[in-house]
Amino acid sequence: MKSSSYNLTGAAILAGDDLSLIQRGFVSVADGVITAVGEGDPVNRATSIDLAGRLLVPGFINGHTHLGDSICKERGFGLPAGTNLLWAPCGLRFKWMAEHTREARIAAMRRAIEGMIATGTVAFADFRENGVSGATELREACAGSPITGLIYARFGGEPAQSPEELAGNRARLSADRLRELDACLAVADGFSPVWANELTDPALAQVTARVRESGKRLATHAIETPLYRELSVKRTGRGDVERILDIVQPDFLVHMTNATPRELGLVGRAGIPLVLCPRGQAALANGFPPLKGARDAGITLALGSDNAMLNTADALKEMDFMARTTPAVTGDSGAVQAIELLRAATIGGARTLGLADRLGSIVAGKSASLIVFDTTTPNFAHSADLAASVVLSAAQVDIQAVLINGVAAYGSISARPVTTA
Repeated sequence: MKSSSYNLTGAAILAGDDLSLIQRGFVSVADGVITAVGEGDPVNRATSIDLAGRLLVPGFINGHTHLGDSICKERGFGLPAGTNLLWAPCGLRFKWMAEHTREARIAAMRRAIEGMIATGTVAFADFRENGVSGATELREACAGSPITGLIYARFGGEPAQSPEELAGNRARLSADRLRELDACLAVADGFSPVWANELTDPALAQVTARVRESGKRLATHAIETPLYRELSVKRTGRGDVERILDIVQPDFLVHMTNATPRELGLVGRAGIPLVLCPRGQAALANGFPPLKGARDAGITLALGSDNAMLNTADALKEMDFMARTTPAVTGDSGAVQAIELLRAATIGGARTLGLADRLGSIVAGKSASLIVFDTTTPNFAHSADLAASVVLSAAQVDIQAVLINGVAAYGSISARPVTTA
C-alpha cells in the first residue's frame, strides 16, 4: 500500500505521550503524517480501513544496539567468566566478525533490521565498532529500509591512547585520531566513546568539542560493571559517571547497571536520559538494570537490546523480560508497571534519541509509524489491560502490520475478519 490519505477506524488506540486508551477510535493519515486522532468516527471523507478488533500502538524505539555482531549469533553465549568477548581489539567478537566478508556482515545487519521492523521497531541507535568502515557498513545495511537508524561511530583499531597516557591523564589525542574522528562524524549521526576510561580527561574534552561543533550527537556506556568506576578513580581520582557528566555531557547514557543511588541522582539532576538493556546485561552476568532507582531519580528511560550476537533486537522480548525479572531482583512485586515499560519502549526511547518531535506516540503532527496488533488472537484473549498484554503476552505472531511513515513496512493494514474466541 502506498501512503496517501486514509483513516484507520474502529480500533483501540494507545494515544498520546501517556498512552491513554481509546476503546474505539480513529487515526487519520495524510502523506505519512498523523493528522487527527480521536474517539468514534473521523469527520473527513478519506478512505477508511476498518480495524475493529485491533490495537494501535506507537512504533517501538530501540535505544541501544550493536548490530555489527549480528553475524555471530549465539557464539558469545555461555562462555566462561573472564572471557574477553566484547573489548577491542582482542575481543572474540572482533575476531569472529573479521572471519566474514564485508558483504556478509552487511547482509547480516540487514536481516537484523528486517527482524526489528517485523517486531514493531521503527527506529534504533547503534554503537558501531570499527571506525569509519564499521559505520559505513551499517549505513549500507540501512539503505533502502524505512527504519530510522542512528549510527554512533567510535575509534577503530588499537586503543586511541596508550596505557601510559591513560595513567597520566594529561595527554591529548593525536592529529591522526582527530582526523579519524572527523571522518567518523562525516558518515555517522554521532560518536560513542566505549567508556570514559578509553580516553584521558583532555581527550574526552577534545572529542566532546569536536562532536558538538559538527552538530552531531554524543553518547557512551557508563558504570556497566564496578570496573568502570574503579579504574576511573584509580587513574583520575573520580568515577566514570562524574567525569562523563562534567566533561562529556552526553545526549544519553547506556546501562548504569552498577550505579549507586548517588550516581543515579547525579544523572537525574543533569537531565540525561538512560537506556537500560536488561537481557544483554543478564546474558553477560553484569547484573540487572536499576529501573526503580533510575525512575525514582527522575531519569527519562529507554530500552535497548544491546549486542545482536546475544539478543534478538525485539522490544517485545525486552519488555517482557524486564517486567518479570524486576520483581525477582528487587523482591517487590510492585516494583514495575507494564505501562511504564511500554512508555520506555516508545515515547521514552524517542525522547532519549532526540526523535520525539516525530516518533514515539500516536499524536497529530507526528509520523504515522505505528504497530497494528490483532487483539482477536489467543495472546490477547480475555485481556483486562491491553497495554499490559502488549508487554506481557504479545509476540510477533500478534502483529498484523507495522507502519512506517504511513506505509506498511511489515504485514498489511487490509482489514482481517474479526473472530470470536
